[in-house]
Amino acid sequence: MTSLASPTRPAAPLPARLRRRLGTTLRDLRTSLSDWQWRARCCRLNRQPGVAVSRRAFLAKSAQLQLCPDGEPRGGAIRVAAGVRLSDGVILAPFGGEIRLAENVFVGPYCVLYGHGGLTVGRDTLIASHTVVIPSNHAFADPERPIRHQPPTSRGISIGADVWIGCGVRILDGVSIGDGCVIGAGAVVTKSLPPYSIALGVPAQVRGTRCKTGGGVPDAGRQGAAGSVKEIV
Repeated sequence: MTSLASPTRPAAPLPARLRRRLGTTLRDLRTSLSDWQWRARCCRLNRQPGVAVSRRAFLAKSAQLQLCPDGEPRGGAIRVAAGVRLSDGVILAPFGGEIRLAENVFVGPYCVLYGHGGLTVGRDTLIASHTVVIPSNHAFADPERPIRHQPPTSRGISIGADVWIGCGVRILDGVSIGDGCVIGAGAVVTKSLPPYSIALGVPAQVRGTRCKTGGGVPDAGRQGAAGSVKEIV
C-alpha cells in the first residue's frame, strides 16, 4: 500500500508584539550601522590636511571635498560646522583658499562652491540646487596672451547668516551678501547686497527689502554674517 505523506502545517504567525519588537530592533541596528559608517567617513575626511568636518554634519555619499581637483593638488582648507547638510553631488573645492560653512547651512543638490579667494557662509543659510559660488575671476586684459596664462584675481566672497539663495544662482568674485538676503532663482550676483535685500535678475538687482520699515534690521539678524564655525568636531 502507498502511504500518503501528511501535509506540512504552515508556520504559526509571530505574535504582533514580537513583530513590533523585531521591527524596532532592525531599525535600531540600521540606524547604528549608518551612524558608524558616517563616523568612519568623517574620520577619513578629517585625516586630510586642512579639512575639519563636524561629526554632527551630514554629507551625502556623492558629496565631494576636492583638495585635488582634476588630479592636481591645490590644497586649501574646508571647515564644515555642526548641522551643515551637503546634498547629493555637492562639490567643495577650495583651490588653495578656504571654505567655511557655519552652523546649519544647507547646500542643495549639485551645487559647486569654490574657495580660491576665500568663501564664508553664515549660519542657517539655504543654498538651493545647481548654484555656483566662485571667488575668483580670469584676467583678460592682454589679448596677446592666452587667458589661462594671465594671473587671476581672487578677492573672496562673504555670504551672511539666514540667507536664501534660489536654485541656479551664480555668485561672482568680490561679492558680499548681507544677512537675511533673498536671491531669486537664476540670478547672477556681480555686486554686493545690503542686509535683508530681495534681489533678482541678470545681473542681480535689489527689488525690495525684508525690513518692514525699509531701513531697519530685524532683531533676528543681529548675530553677524559669518556665524560661527568654532564647533567643528
